[in-house]
Amino acid sequence: MRVMVLVKATDGSEKGFTPSPWTTEMMKAMDRFNDELRAAGFWMLEVKDMDEAIAGAKRCPNPMPGPSEIEIEIRPLYEAADLG
Repeated sequence: MRVMVLVKATDGSEKGFTPSPWTTEMMKAMDRFNDELRAAGFWMLEVKDMDEAIAGAKRCPNPMPGPSEIEIEIRPLYEAADLG
C-alpha cells in the first residue's frame, strides 16, 4: 500500500518566521526526518497498512514554534491493479 503524507499549513506557518536558534534546530530536525523518508520515497510511503502509515507520520517533528497541533493528512494511493 502506498500513501502520500501531507503536512498542512497553519495561520502561523503562513505568516513565516524570523530566524532564531529554534528555527535552526527545527529545520535540522525536519532535514533529518526528510532524509529518513527519502529512502522510502520522499513523503510517499510504502506501508503494509494505515496503522503503519499513522505510526510513521507521528514521528514527524513539530515544525511550528512553541506548543501547537499540526495537521497531517494521509491519503492512500491506488493503482489500476487495486481496482480489479
